[in-house]
Amino acid sequence: MENFNLTELTSRCYVRGDIITSRKTDITHLYIKNFKDITWFRPRDYVQVPDSYGLFTGFYYVNSTLKLIDLGSTYTRSQLQLLMPEVSYDADAQYEGGNSNLLLHTLIMTCPELSDYDGTIIDSIADEDLQGAEEVVLFRRSYTKIGLLHIK
Repeated sequence: MENFNLTELTSRCYVRGDIITSRKTDITHLYIKNFKDITWFRPRDYVQVPDSYGLFTGFYYVNSTLKLIDLGSTYTRSQLQLLMPEVSYDADAQYEGGNSNLLLHTLIMTCPELSDYDGTIIDSIADEDLQGAEEVVLFRRSYTKIGLLHIK
């Protein structure tokens, strides 16, 4: 892989006690045992704040450190592009509601070089040219690192 530098990927950690939220409407999908291979959450900053999609219904605590790739960085996106050129890293395309977001996360989840990561995060956009929803995306391998706090 030409010029790919795994050690320079921007990453963030969530630690024991941090909270992530979900807004699934079907209560059965709020239980961790029913999560699919990839599950979307909102960052801790949004615990008490409803957004345009509605109120949050599931609240989860982190019980072991989560290591997350920060997709709010154009540098990180450019490094991932070197590693996995088969997907679009354009934030506008990724968050327009198509399959780009799922494809990107599926590739990250299955990439051997990235197996130490529990998922991805965008909780602040560091670069002006990036847009997208604030989100935490966890992979099945990290579900043991969270617990259900409560369901509204």
